This record gives sequence, C-alpha cells and structure tokens, in this order.
Amino acid sequence: MNLTRGFPRYNPGEYSATEALARGEVDATLVIAADPLADLPTAAADHLRRTPYIYLGPHDNETARHAHIQIPTATYGIHTPGTVYRTDDIPFALTPVLRSERVSEVEVLNKIALRVGN
Repeated sequence: MNLTRGFPRYNPGEYSATEALARGEVDATLVIAADPLADLPTAAADHLRRTPYIYLGPHDNETARHAHIQIPTATYGIHTPGTVYRTDDIPFALTPVLRSERVSEVEVLNKIALRVGN
C-alpha cells in the first residue's frame, strides 16, 4: 500500500514492502513478529538494514538483532490468547499455557497508538 498522495493506493507488486524496500523508498519500518531479513531479496534486505526500524516480537532472529529498537513480546498462543486457523479455515481459540513477564504485540501497538494519537 502506498500513502504518499495522502490516501491509500494498492497495486500488488508495485507497492509491496519488498518492492518499496528494493527501490529505496522506505525511510522507516515497523516489523511485527517476522524475520524479513531471512527472506527478502538482497536489495530489499540491504535497504532495510540501512534504515531505522523497530522489531516488535517474541523471537531472537536476524531482523531482531539488527533492529534499531527491539521490543521483546510474549509468544502468541503460548503466553497470550488468540485464534489460529486450520488449512480448511476452521478457527481454534488458543488459551495461554505459560505466564510471561512480556506484554503482547497488541498491547504495545495500543500504547503506541495512544501516544501518537488515533
């Protein structure tokens, strides 16, 4: 998605995160519970490493280690409740089985939204 004109524009391929990073159009990134540095094409991964980004997630991975800010969170479905879907689209509710001192990604994002303003 592209918001540079003040409204959302969607065009798969042209406005994907991978393409925008590869073209050097991204000036900051928020990565949520993913490891894009493990999978991105070289040009996109190199640009992500050169720009400031925040990693928000439970895992220590390459993306987390290179982040300018790393916010460790609880593991979804293990420490926090949630829903997963089978491959046939049947949902299953997850109940936390372990406690964690860490908060969920949702809690962090809600706090950011309150500080920034909705």
